[in-house]
Amino acid sequence: MDGCVFNAADGLKCDKLLESEKYADQYFVELKGGDGDTNKAVEQLKETIAKMPPRLDGAKRIAFAVFSNTCPKNDTKRQAIEKSFKNRGIAIRFCRTGETNQLER
Repeated sequence: MDGCVFNAADGLKCDKLLESEKYADQYFVELKGGDGDTNKAVEQLKETIAKMPPRLDGAKRIAFAVFSNTCPKNDTKRQAIEKSFKNRGIAIRFCRTGETNQLER
């Protein structure tokens, strides 16, 4: 997304956006290396999603925060983040590089 869809003047943005041709679903991806900053990853995802309208009504929107080292623990802070996304009709998943996520339609 950075340098392709958005430029530096557009503020925070996530690394990638994948779109399903069949269902018009959108998958927003933020990659964090080293000691990835969870808060920054969440803000980058939020801002990008706010800038990109859904392609169709009913299409899924899922955000992925992918960390190369330690994935944030499933604690109350993470649960609050997940709830704030869910309230906007968006799922967020936290995972480590190499993990597999099963997406269902």
